[in-house]
Order: sequence, then structure tokens, then C-alpha cells
Amino acid sequence: MGLWPEAVEAIGHDPDRLPRVIGPRDKRVLGIDDCFTRREGLRLRAIYVLRTAGSLSIAPLAPNAVLVELARNSFVAPLIEKMGDLKNHFLQCAELFRRVPVRLLERPPGLELLPMIVETVIGDLRRMPNSE
Repeated sequence: MGLWPEAVEAIGHDPDRLPRVIGPRDKRVLGIDDCFTRREGLRLRAIYVLRTAGSLSIAPLAPNAVLVELARNSFVAPLIEKMGDLKNHFLQCAELFRRVPVRLLERPPGLELLPMIVETVIGDLRRMPNSE
């Protein structure tokens, strides 16, 4: 995973100890297995679409916006388009939206508010039906 040095520091790693991403950017490479994996699976409770804004807020997205955001943010979207399988991908996005709430998370730029953003997301998840 490629992360900016500030993001690497925010999750407790030293960016100077990680290799750089190949290319003109100053991103660092962090293996997902190094800090983001678990032995047991977790249920996907919500998807948050991130947007930079002046203040912190979470709100549901309109259904048509959800499908656009899910398709736009799919890792394999360019490959799917080349293969001509957009219809199937759209149906998969619709099924994901049917099963998992998709919310808009607007937040100011920068990482200094990250702890407050995390608490806001946790509070939002607790207010959802079937929260555990």
C-alpha cells in the first residue's frame, strides 16, 4: 500500500524506515500484512466515501450517488472497463449497496483531526441498526 509520510506516521510507523514508491511521488510502501490483517474475518458494517470539506460530518448518500461512488472507487474499475464487463460490475455494486450502508464522510484536510474522525465514525456505527 502506498501512503504519504504523514499517514505512515499517523499509524505509528517511521516513514524513513520504509521504501519509497517508484515514481515521482514521496509515498512510502507499507505491507498490508504488517498492520492491517486479522486471523478472523469481520463483518463489513458500513462504507465511508471520503470528501474534503470545511467541517466534519457524516450523512447517508443518495442511492444514485452511492452506485456512482462504489463504481468510481473500485480498485479494478479500469480493468473492468477494458474487459467490457461494466454491467456485471454495476450489479455487484448495487448488491453491495443493498447489503451495506454507504455514507459520506466529509472532513477537513490534514491528519490532526484523525482521532476525532475515528470517534465520529465509531459513534456513527453505534447508531446503526444491529450495532454490536
